[in-house]
Amino acid sequence: MKRVHTKSPEETREFAAELARGLGAGAVLILVGDFGSGKTTFVQGLAAGLGVPELTAVCSPTFVMMNVYRGGRLPLFHMDATRFDDPREVFGLGWEEGEKGVTAVEWGEKVAGWIGRGHLRVEFQVVGETERQIRVIRGRKSFARKG
Repeated sequence: MKRVHTKSPEETREFAAELARGLGAGAVLILVGDFGSGKTTFVQGLAAGLGVPELTAVCSPTFVMMNVYRGGRLPLFHMDATRFDDPREVFGLGWEEGEKGVTAVEWGEKVAGWIGRGHLRVEFQVVGETERQIRVIRGRKSFARKG
């Protein structure tokens, strides 16, 4: 487990960019935290660390459920599981494509039962107006990407 305290959105993005530089194809990050806790800001940092062009707007996929950002070292698949009624819905979004890049799932606790070892659980806690406590924990269950 790794624990980081960031004092600004910029520091959150920098931490995520550093983490992204060490990720390989097939990496899955389950992002857990309240609204406004920094999940999308973190994904912006992942995109930067993967080399996604700066002009690409990285935003929450709440309404479209998945955004794909290309042009970097690996594609970034950014999902939002908020509206999933059944965790298997990720498979209808092109989940299998994630094996070619890095997948970050906001509200990922809703699908965590379908993914296990091989994923990173990233937990966000608000500790101040711009400060966040971020914990990165390696998954412990067996990995299952296919439905």
